[in-house]
Amino acid sequence: MPNNTIKVLLVDDDEDDYILTRDLLSEINSAKYVLDWSPSFSDGLELITNNLHDVYLVDYRLGEKSGVELIQESIKRGHRKPIIVLTGQEAGGLDLLALKAGASDYLLKNKLDSYNLERAITYAIERTHVYEDTFEKEQKYRTLFENSKDALFITDSNYRFQEVNHETLNLFGYSQEEILGLTLSDLFYYPEEYKNFINSLDSNIPNKGQEYLLVNAFGKKLNCLITPGTITDSTGTIKGYQGIIHDISQRKKFEMQLLAAEKLGVTDRIVSTIAHEVRNPLNTIVLALSRFKKEHPEEESYTFYTDIIDKSCSRIDQLISQLIESSRPAELKLQEGSINDLMDETIKLAVDRIKLLNIELIKHYGKDIPSFSFDAEKLKIAFLNIIINSIEATQPETGVLEIHTQYFPENIFVTIKDNGKGIPKHNLNKLFDPFFTGKKGGMGLGLTSSHTIIKSHGGDINVDSEVGVGTRFTISFDLENVVNPGPTY
Repeated sequence: MPNNTIKVLLVDDDEDDYILTRDLLSEINSAKYVLDWSPSFSDGLELITNNLHDVYLVDYRLGEKSGVELIQESIKRGHRKPIIVLTGQEAGGLDLLALKAGASDYLLKNKLDSYNLERAITYAIERTHVYEDTFEKEQKYRTLFENSKDALFITDSNYRFQEVNHETLNLFGYSQEEILGLTLSDLFYYPEEYKNFINSLDSNIPNKGQEYLLVNAFGKKLNCLITPGTITDSTGTIKGYQGIIHDISQRKKFEMQLLAAEKLGVTDRIVSTIAHEVRNPLNTIVLALSRFKKEHPEEESYTFYTDIIDKSCSRIDQLISQLIESSRPAELKLQEGSINDLMDETIKLAVDRIKLLNIELIKHYGKDIPSFSFDAEKLKIAFLNIIINSIEATQPETGVLEIHTQYFPENIFVTIKDNGKGIPKHNLNKLFDPFFTGKKGGMGLGLTSSHTIIKSHGGDINVDSEVGVGTRFTISFDLENVVNPGPTY
């Protein structure tokens, strides 16, 4: 069929209208029109669904049903070609009703002539071509949007989510309905970081991406790089915001592990040197003391002093052993067990201190937590060090110690929280460093040892703290450590 031929379908139950429309189309010289006719709703719907025509003329009255209903049903079936509604009635709101339903135009039969009909058909076809082109482009961008490996979002001017891709839902653990009820502020862990983020949006400085600490629906912290942008109208008024969220948690974790390994390596070398240099003269002192005791067995006046020297040498030797253990990965004796049972056993070791200081103990243990392989004795040491730290940070009579265990699809979590004095932010990154301590007379090896033991189990440990409010330790064990879940606790 020639390119200037336009196929038209008329859906109208009045044959006279078909003849009139045929005659009007025959008067048009700019193109050749081929007119087909369907007198019923059902037959017309089938022909429209076949999509064999360039444009469709639909009468508003089609027996018991209307042309608007025909348009709506056609669109439901995926039809996108132009449909023009014809009616013998004055508009009275029917024109807007038809356009809202998806009609391309609305024409009154009593004012219809060949010029207006040609004009309506030509414009409808052109608008459809523009729509099709826009639709194809939108589909391409939609595919990129949905298939992106990064989380993408669009918000309104109040930062409320309007649209997100699947990766956003996967990353933050919300359903589509849940996240559309949130704003960007709900994803930020630190309120002050959210304020900085908003300030960066309001500035005119191009934003190339900034790292922030976000939190998902399960309370898990995520290190993310956010690259935002503004959405403006033709006047330059901001209508909303869009952005890319790139999860760098794994990269940060590897960086921290590498840094920790480097620190541990340096510490191990220092400790080994100290142990060697101290133990050599210490052994000499012990041998000399032993010789002295043999040579003066009956002189009780010396016993007081020799006992002090003996105990001090033993204490020094114990400290050296602790130094070595805290700086080296623990050798594990793995057995499958319950994290809940292990926490109960650990609490028993600290219960005297808890009762003595009249500290309130709150336990929330998760159900259906799979058993996994761990060294019970070493993990008890790791948890006990943290619990004692929390106890010592709280005030007698008013102190509260909370211990939680939870299981999510990816991790087993243990949370130890107190309402103590808190830790200044500038000290949080040093907390697990050897010899760092905030306690008088402390050696700074307890948390270092805990960190080493937990890392030896493939676990991770994070600390949140606010001065005057309290501290929370969060220990997580990756599912790779969970073996044959079997019975649950």
